[in-house]
Amino acid sequence: MLKGTIQIDVSDSGAELRAAMVIQRLIKLRIKARAVRKRINESMFTKKLDLTHGKYYYIMNATGEQTWDVPRGDFPMALPPTPRREEFAKVKMEQKLALAKAKEKRDFLIAQRREEYKQSQIRDVKKADLDEAKRQDDLWADAVEHGKMSGEVNMSWQKVSEAK
Repeated sequence: MLKGTIQIDVSDSGAELRAAMVIQRLIKLRIKARAVRKRINESMFTKKLDLTHGKYYYIMNATGEQTWDVPRGDFPMALPPTPRREEFAKVKMEQKLALAKAKEKRDFLIAQRREEYKQSQIRDVKKADLDEAKRQDDLWADAVEHGKMSGEVNMSWQKVSEAK
């Protein structure tokens, strides 16, 4: 671990001060990383004393592997599965499946509603066409009736039948 102090002349510019602050931050992060690595080592390895040799040896909790060397982080960082982690993974997978099913159902309902809307639009257009045709027929019928009653209109303007 680094110990000591650094003397900086900050009278000229703030660049040196900023550089010193960056260095301090990096050192603090390195110290924190060492502490984290130590906690990981302690949780992944059991330290035991061998009475015949008078030395400590280390056992990796996940595999039962034993070594005389102090663990330095050259081991798999994935933590071994535990019942709690497996249960969490199972719950997470069930949630993903439920979400996928809900999305599939939602997409189906959206497609169904779009189709229903499209069909209703088609029905509305057909109804509007029928209403317009009926309105025109009623206008012709009224005009013919008015012409017959008043006698002022020549029948030559009557609508030509489509049956011809």
